[in-house]
Amino acid sequence: MQDTSRNIGNIPAANRVGRGGFTLVELLVVLAITSLLAGLMLGPLMNSFSITERTRVNVRAQEAARATLEQVTREIQSAIFVYDNTGQALSVPVGGVVFEVPHSKLDLVPARVLMHCNAPDHPSQEPRDYPRGDLAWPACPFSEYEDPATQSVEARPLTPLSADETVIRYFIGLRDNEAPYNSSHTDQFAIAGQPDNTFLLYRAEFRPNDPDLMDNSGGQDGFSRPDFFYNTKSAPNGRTFAQNWKAIAKAVGPVKDVDLVTVEYQGTVPVSVAPSIKFVPNVVTNDVLSPTDIGRQAEGEPVSPPTTYRATHGQWAPTFQVRLYRDINELLSRNRLLETHFKRIVARKVGTATAICKGLVATGDMRATPAEIQALAVNMTVVATYWLSFEFVSDPRKKIDANSLSRGAFQVMALAAPYLVGRSRKLFEEVSKNYLTD
Repeated sequence: MQDTSRNIGNIPAANRVGRGGFTLVELLVVLAITSLLAGLMLGPLMNSFSITERTRVNVRAQEAARATLEQVTREIQSAIFVYDNTGQALSVPVGGVVFEVPHSKLDLVPARVLMHCNAPDHPSQEPRDYPRGDLAWPACPFSEYEDPATQSVEARPLTPLSADETVIRYFIGLRDNEAPYNSSHTDQFAIAGQPDNTFLLYRAEFRPNDPDLMDNSGGQDGFSRPDFFYNTKSAPNGRTFAQNWKAIAKAVGPVKDVDLVTVEYQGTVPVSVAPSIKFVPNVVTNDVLSPTDIGRQAEGEPVSPPTTYRATHGQWAPTFQVRLYRDINELLSRNRLLETHFKRIVARKVGTATAICKGLVATGDMRATPAEIQALAVNMTVVATYWLSFEFVSDPRKKIDANSLSRGAFQVMALAAPYLVGRSRKLFEEVSKNYLTD
């Protein structure tokens, strides 16, 4: 029998049955096939994720833009005064160049309001009215919802309408106003590795005479400075004006992945900047004023004109005012604050007339008891206050002029005439001739 065990070691490696691993070529082939299959399978999946994310970002941007527009529109509509920004530019620094961009800032004076919560879940023991503070539309501090829209929050102007002591400014500015502009999303010359520093929409509420915000140096009006947000001069509080503005400015709308300017370059130098948000005043024509009441027909005045009119759009102009006045009784009945102030005016009139009469008695120019002085002071106040109403009732078609005022002055002095003696009586007779006109 032949011993074959000695020939096992001579069998070629390719013909052996047992193997210890893969060759390098086999591994490279497998990796190539796996990468190809992974790309074919994961490519559409990644594209779907990208499309979904872009859609989500677009939806968020649209919702934020709609909310921002509603906020700005609401504050413009309820403002007491809106500044005309025609001819006023805003500094926009890009790439070492400062552009003066018009219509990128809006200033308005808000009305004094109280926020009111209409939410059904509002705690009964807590007041529904709360101050607005420096926020455009603050949420109710006592409701469980953080969204004012969910809470049914409304702003109720205080009556009578009056201007707040602050000014609201909307403007576009850099996220970091002490760092250069950088946008990896839209700027082809963005600095790689640097965080984005894009332009956002800001809202700032401030007092127009704040020395830490208004830089009036060099004869320049601090309120209308185009570079107020980037002014590196020192303010009285030791910080720069730019830092003080950044401290009170609050971003409106989204902050991430937002740039509100489009920059055009010539080579590597920026040549123009176009903002995507503009506050451009528009002319409103044929805005008919519609009466909201029909006067006082119930009080027997069938031809009395309406006292309140409503405009569809509303118009603002610095030198244009409309004032409609009726008799003093109607004004006081419609205006609680004016009623309070007018009571003080009447009391001051009585006090002034009383003091004058007491002075004349002390000098011997008048003879009257304290009771007579009190009655005389009241009568003089009544005539002085309602004389023009008497003139109108006497002849409604006659124009109230300077002669009407002269006759009223004479009637006031005539009330004191019976109590005057000596030289004061003669002086009254001489002075009264100047007021007796036809």
